[in-house]
Amino acid sequence: MKKHSLVLERVGFIIFTFAIVLGILLVLASAWPDMEAMVYGFERFTEDPLKGLACPVLMTTRDRETVTVRLHNPDDKVMNRQLEAQISSRLTLVFDEQWVELQPDETKTIAWEIGEENIDLKRFIFVSVRAFPSQSLPLVESTCGVLVLDLPFAGGVVLFYVALGLTVLGIGFGLWLWTRHTDLSEPAAVSQSRFMRFLVGVIVVGVAGSLLGYWIIGLLSLVVMLLTWSVFLYPRKSTI
Repeated sequence: MKKHSLVLERVGFIIFTFAIVLGILLVLASAWPDMEAMVYGFERFTEDPLKGLACPVLMTTRDRETVTVRLHNPDDKVMNRQLEAQISSRLTLVFDEQWVELQPDETKTIAWEIGEENIDLKRFIFVSVRAFPSQSLPLVESTCGVLVLDLPFAGGVVLFYVALGLTVLGIGFGLWLWTRHTDLSEPAAVSQSRFMRFLVGVIVVGVAGSLLGYWIIGLLSLVVMLLTWSVFLYPRKSTI
């Protein structure tokens, strides 16, 4: 017969809850800057997105990181494409214009360095990159944002992925411990178990969507997470 422990059940609950909170913070850290970048004040000339624009997932004030964009030439002849980048700063936008030569079927990665001098609105760095029309390719542009933490050390990207690892481990171990020491013959326990597993799925979608640049998916997942989590935290009667 399976032996249940109320103490271990609660420990599993606490670990799982901590991991859920951490997951919510990760989604917020990924999606919020991209949303802010959309309304930051960059001029918009088209709604066609520039695919391949990537900002760091997280930075500290001691970090020096790069924003990158990948350009591809799908034609069978040499292409020269004009690229314009706008990067936030404390006083005004920093502009960079360059021409990129691409051989047939060639892909190039262009990078811009960003750091503390690019912070605006106290905690963000915003970037807009525009590729002008060339041959068969239309005008495209995209934005992205970075949350910058005021910490006395470098390694924001490492910090993000350490937190992501703790989230995964905490959710997995907490759910396993809670399930092992919970009487799942109780209807309330079965209902709570379903909520917990549903919450895990929403967090996975939210984190994945945010990391891929789909900030709307991240924020929608965040809303669903908070609503589901509020139901999940509603106390149930435990029996010994």
